[in-house]
Amino acid sequence: MESPGGLTPVARRSIVTDTREQLTSLITSGSLKPGQKLPSERELIAALEVSRPTLREAIQALVAMGIIEARQGAGTYVSDLDPARLAEPLVLIVDLNATVVNELFDVRRMLETGAIQLAAPNLADADLDEMEAIMTGGAAAIDDAEAFMTADIAFHRVIHRASGNTLLIALLESVARLARGSRMLTGGRRSVRELALADHRTIMAALRSHDAAAAGAAMLAHLEHMREALDQAAGE
Repeated sequence: MESPGGLTPVARRSIVTDTREQLTSLITSGSLKPGQKLPSERELIAALEVSRPTLREAIQALVAMGIIEARQGAGTYVSDLDPARLAEPLVLIVDLNATVVNELFDVRRMLETGAIQLAAPNLADADLDEMEAIMTGGAAAIDDAEAFMTADIAFHRVIHRASGNTLLIALLESVARLARGSRMLTGGRRSVRELALADHRTIMAALRSHDAAAAGAAMLAHLEHMREALDQAAGE
């Protein structure tokens, strides 16, 4: 029988891991696309030459990672591969671990300064106008921490999108999901929201000049301000 999607028998070194990796390869190669149904359990068992418990354990691992979803009575499907969904297993770790939260700022510093330096020369007037509108909305919501955070994320998202780098955009979407808890903690104080808004205005000035170096420096200063605010909030 012909193997579905070019699957091959699994080597007997780490059966569950190899099974999971082969299933993942179907997705990364494009043989299976977001929202597409996986071959039947019988087909997969025959193609991979693994037992039913091994296959099910591998699939459950991918379900836990947000890569595959099991639909009751309908079968198993590739998820929409939304970055926020894929980041979900890490959210609890970040929320509960202060060291990881600080490491997340290091990740944001590297990715966000890179993104804004890519975006600065390419931002269209429509992008800049959108960011101005978001800032206006953030200023109007300065007394509402949740609404301000939504505006803050939207402001950064325009920059990410303008970087034009698809992989970087996906990574930053995942990071934004992970950073939501720390954003709520730092943004809980009005003074921090006011500081963030001032930082955004500095960032905007650099972006309107299409100055990549100045925009990168402004983003770096903003993130350092937010890290300091997090440290203060954690110490209270």
